Amino acid sequence: MALVAAVAAYLIHRWNGKSDGTLAFSGNVELTEVKISFKTAGRLVELLVKEGDTVTKGMVIARLDRDQLLSQREAQRAVLASAQSLLAQLLTSVDYQREMLEGGLASSKADFEQADARLRELLADRAVRRFNWRERPSRRPAPIKAGRPTTGSAPRRSTRTTTSRPRSTTSSACSTSAPPRF
Repeated sequence: MALVAAVAAYLIHRWNGKSDGTLAFSGNVELTEVKISFKTAGRLVELLVKEGDTVTKGMVIARLDRDQLLSQREAQRAVLASAQSLLAQLLTSVDYQREMLEGGLASSKADFEQADARLRELLADRAVRRFNWRERPSRRPAPIKAGRPTTGSAPRRSTRTTTSRPRSTTSSACSTSAPPRF
């Protein structure tokens, strides 16, 4: 195949009759179509090349409206400034909430300690009352035994009064034999 291509090149070279090393062919040349675009959107104000012109890498082929690009940049700067302001507000809010939480925690701790001290005080008072209740002399009357009373002791009278109301069988009042509950 390489031999056929070499022979064809030799014959074409001879046919054209030029000896400067260039070959001339006739026919259609197919080109690859390239799509180009700008990095940002905008209004096209100047097109520097036409269809069919030769272009090279880095060559300016069109220009966008500068005023529109500047206004887009300013809008983006405003969005950035707004976002930075919102960030500053949020950071301030977080700091404030942190301080309030720490302050509230200290306040809650003080309230807890105060309530704990009050609870201990009430528990101590209850313990004293229970102790006093158990240690005090009984208010129940001494049992009466058949026979003569002993010297120095007289039968006690009942301090209860009778009422015309019937008594309930389930009483919610404290009995005299058990200490009161607080």
